[in-house]
Amino acid sequence: MGVTVHMPISGKLTATIECEIEKKDSAKGNWNCCQLKQFCAKVNELNQQAANGELKDIRGTDQYDVNRLTGDKAAKDFREAWNSNPKMRKNPTKSKFYHECAVKKGKIGEEMQPDHVHEIQQGGPPGESNLRWLDTSVNRSIQGHVGAIPEVATAVDADCCPAGRSYCKGKGDRASVLP
Repeated sequence: MGVTVHMPISGKLTATIECEIEKKDSAKGNWNCCQLKQFCAKVNELNQQAANGELKDIRGTDQYDVNRLTGDKAAKDFREAWNSNPKMRKNPTKSKFYHECAVKKGKIGEEMQPDHVHEIQQGGPPGESNLRWLDTSVNRSIQGHVGAIPEVATAVDADCCPAGRSYCKGKGDRASVLP
């Protein structure tokens, strides 16, 4: 599992996340289609940021340290605010989830994590306006890929996206990705 960078005919420098989804013992091999759709939605966000030249690795800087602390607190506050607000639990805001299949009514537990849409390590803002709910397994999987995306990349894709291309075509959101 990794990131490959290549220069296709279009002139874009594309960072491709290699999913290795066919391996039964891989995290992605055990995902359902909704998890894969969330993964692909996150990859699409990264692609937009790369196209806009917004991916800037700030790890190792004082600004990163400050943003990381602030971002972690914002994520904790986001969870607490969501779970303490009955209105959000009854009528969740779809825009606060990466994919509509993941929209959940009721309290959100450890199965989901607040995720920074524009990753802090890639120069994203640390506040609550930059957060969406993401499946915990998906979030853990994508974290390792984000740091490997070079700043010069103008596009980001994944060899398992879009989810419906082959893995989830004709399947429901809770169906296993692998047959």
